[in-house]
Amino acid sequence: MDGDQSIGGRPDSTDTLTAIAVPTLVLSGTEDQVTGPDEGRALAAAIRDARFMQVERAGHLANLERPEVVNEALLGLSYPYGSELRSRASSRTPGGREGKQAGGTSAG
Repeated sequence: MDGDQSIGGRPDSTDTLTAIAVPTLVLSGTEDQVTGPDEGRALAAAIRDARFMQVERAGHLANLERPEVVNEALLGLSYPYGSELRSRASSRTPGGREGKQAGGTSAG
């Protein structure tokens, strides 16, 4: 059974989203053909205090296609530890560049 069939066969659990009570970031790539930005926005709207971020020039695997953008967003979500982690990550970046690149847009 391929992945699409097994995922498609699962019952809809949208009604459970309101029970999520932790910081949540919903990411969707602008080129995602599986769960694109419209679906991502709907998911974020259903989760209390969730944030939505659209990742430019990324498909369904935004974390692999645009890791610098996704990692920066995740570091921001980890507040109050985000700035410490960001500092550590940028010190490991080759060439001393900061490691932060534009490419994601957020709403929420």
